[in-house]
Amino acid sequence: MTAQIVKDAPSVQRLMFGKYVTPTQMGHCHSPVLSFMRNASGVNTLIDGEPNRAAGAIPITSAVEERLHSAALDLDTPPFSRDAGKGPYADKDGMVQRLARAVISNAGDDRALIIDRVMDLLRPFAGVQAEMLAPRTFHDEEFNFILSDGCAAIPDVLPYAGAILTQRERRTLNDDTGAPSIILTSMMEPYVLAAAVLRQAGLAAYPSLAVLPDEQGGEFYTPVMSIVNVTGEVPLQTFALLRAHPDFSSLILMSDAAVMGVLNIIVAETRAKHLCVDIVEHSKQGLDIQESVVDNQLKRIANALFEGHMLWPGTHFINDAVAFMNNELAKASIITYVSQKEAMEAMGPLCNQIAAAVATSQTISEALSRLAAYANSPAGLTIEQLFEEAVGLATRLSGSTLTYLSMCVESSRPHDTFEHNRKQPGQ
Repeated sequence: MTAQIVKDAPSVQRLMFGKYVTPTQMGHCHSPVLSFMRNASGVNTLIDGEPNRAAGAIPITSAVEERLHSAALDLDTPPFSRDAGKGPYADKDGMVQRLARAVISNAGDDRALIIDRVMDLLRPFAGVQAEMLAPRTFHDEEFNFILSDGCAAIPDVLPYAGAILTQRERRTLNDDTGAPSIILTSMMEPYVLAAAVLRQAGLAAYPSLAVLPDEQGGEFYTPVMSIVNVTGEVPLQTFALLRAHPDFSSLILMSDAAVMGVLNIIVAETRAKHLCVDIVEHSKQGLDIQESVVDNQLKRIANALFEGHMLWPGTHFINDAVAFMNNELAKASIITYVSQKEAMEAMGPLCNQIAAAVATSQTISEALSRLAAYANSPAGLTIEQLFEEAVGLATRLSGSTLTYLSMCVESSRPHDTFEHNRKQPGQ
């Protein structure tokens, strides 16, 4: 994820390392866990005077340790530390406890084994090739996860840990393995589950962001998990679920309030997806979606973004959500157009190829690239114009959402919307 640098809010705490921390490229032969240690000079932690990256041991400086101690105190101060029964890690129907038992099992107090099992069980399936590069040694028949944009069928309610594990709409089959799986719609969701499990094991776990500056003066953000123990020999441990720890120069620790903010922003993305599906479904029936319905859904999206902003002011996740919305709306606009009778008469079979390229591409740019073969054909200019118009429409709609968001922020309250109309997207 990328975004411009934003001012850190009270609900997050940033550790500045003063240099780039560049982990070894981690495969299954190296530890993907970084342990920042007070005493990293043991026999097993140094090789030729350098930290043993296979063991993941890194000396912690006094400046980082002092900042970590202060950050941990702030993270545990209300309202940023929430009631476990109401926050992002809340259980439902005992499913978080079942997941924790599956992970912890007979590991006892073996933190290294618990973390290893968390990475094996909670990282989403990323394709056969990725599985071969980092094979799993720990499995559980009940819990398999897959990352998908299939949020069209998922209710637009807060995806706290218990909800993720119990929503029937998230249940699917993995096309590659045939295993029953749980859909995750954001890369932050498995970190919410991981933190819930690690806290069940008595560890102070915080979803976090590894941060690197980019060439344009902004920052790159990659999710990692942080375990804080300011009184222990290892005050800080970090790891990525995908078993490849990113480089970073600073680390943002997210309080429970900040994580709740992110979950609200995920709701905004789900609502955007619902709107896109509703637009396409109306088109298939030869109908135009009512302007009042679109406007209401844009306000509902803005309301979710507003809740995220209130809990984490200035978060880059809002920028990411708007970019997601732009992309999805543009794709919906194109699919809607090529399904119309007039388009089919003018472009013929090319309509199906355009729709297929858009439906199977992650981004509008990717879809346009896949249609490059038609750039010199008579339809080439038409395709380019179609994409430009779709992007323009998406920009206008997302611009309206940002306007509504600004109104929410100025008034310090969400918009009034009709939430329970059966015709309302996402209801």
